[in-house]
Amino acid sequence: MNKIRFLTVYILIQLTLIFSGCEKQSYLSSKTDVIIESNAGSEEPKEEQEDLSSIFVQVDGAVKSPGVFELPKGARVFHAIEAAGGLKKNADKAALNQADILSDTQQITVLTKKEVNRAAEGTGQGADDLVNINTADKAALMTLPGIGESKAGAIIIYRQEHGGFKLKDDLKKVSGIGEAIYNKVSNIICI
Repeated sequence: MNKIRFLTVYILIQLTLIFSGCEKQSYLSSKTDVIIESNAGSEEPKEEQEDLSSIFVQVDGAVKSPGVFELPKGARVFHAIEAAGGLKKNADKAALNQADILSDTQQITVLTKKEVNRAAEGTGQGADDLVNINTADKAALMTLPGIGESKAGAIIIYRQEHGGFKLKDDLKKVSGIGEAIYNKVSNIICI
């Protein structure tokens, strides 16, 4: 329904620009933060217009207005949090990589400080202990920088399918975990 409304508004803007004879102008859609450009009267081919594709992301937990949000492709976690009204006071900012790039259908769960502490206590890890990637539950894995719910789930699936990790370095074999994330967590994980 939102896409139909968005396309209707887009078409109306384009028609208005064409009939008014405006040159290239930009308009900002407040709902999706996508820049729509009119090429009326210009000689640029239509193939070079900006890709207007969007993604849908679910934001839950310690945010002011949880829900599903439409964001432009390439948006980051902090954009989704802003769309959800921002973080609540009790949100644990350290347990969340706000610079992570979002993907379509991703779910972001913002944990409170108490939830992170409970997860750490439930797995036998203290504030200074390492997270064992072979035994940690989903909540404990999500305390690692750059590891959200989907990546924590992927780690658990990898463990089940491969009988656990033989080396810490094997974490990079998990879908969605590359060199950058591994470098963030390598000093705080163990096997």
